[in-house]
Amino acid sequence: MLDFVVDVVLSDFDGEFDLFYFDRFLLFLGLFLLFFLLVAEFAKKVLPSTVTIVASNGSSSGGGSGVILDKEGHILTNHHVVTLESSREASTIEVRLSDGTVRTATVVGLDSAADLAVLKINPSGLDLQPITWGDSSKLVSGEVVVALGAPYRRSESVTSGVVS
Repeated sequence: MLDFVVDVVLSDFDGEFDLFYFDRFLLFLGLFLLFFLLVAEFAKKVLPSTVTIVASNGSSSGGGSGVILDKEGHILTNHHVVTLESSREASTIEVRLSDGTVRTATVVGLDSAADLAVLKINPSGLDLQPITWGDSSKLVSGEVVVALGAPYRRSESVTSGVVS
């Protein structure tokens, strides 16, 4: 497949090699690699502020992700993560930090309408890295965005896309 793409990009429509197309190919390749390097750098900066959450009620359990809000141990996550899709909060909630440390969390706030929850862990002995918030009002269509989290308990997941 890559051979086909290179052949198409490096030659003009009559199959002859054309330096103009080669230059475009190199530019495309450079931008492609730069994009992935920027995503990786962004992930390195933000992943220490993300957590993996496992909530359980007896035999049922679920999970998700959250972000560290402050050095006092407050964590923002989704309501459905800590209530297991019910109206009651889970009996046990564990938070795994990016360094692998696991702490038990308590719920300090729930908003089912906004699907938000605030948890609290004991910050003693931890070097918590609070998330730095951006300004979503400044986003424009076509900008690249990166999402980090722990979908389906896959910690430190990173994906990117474009604002539409």
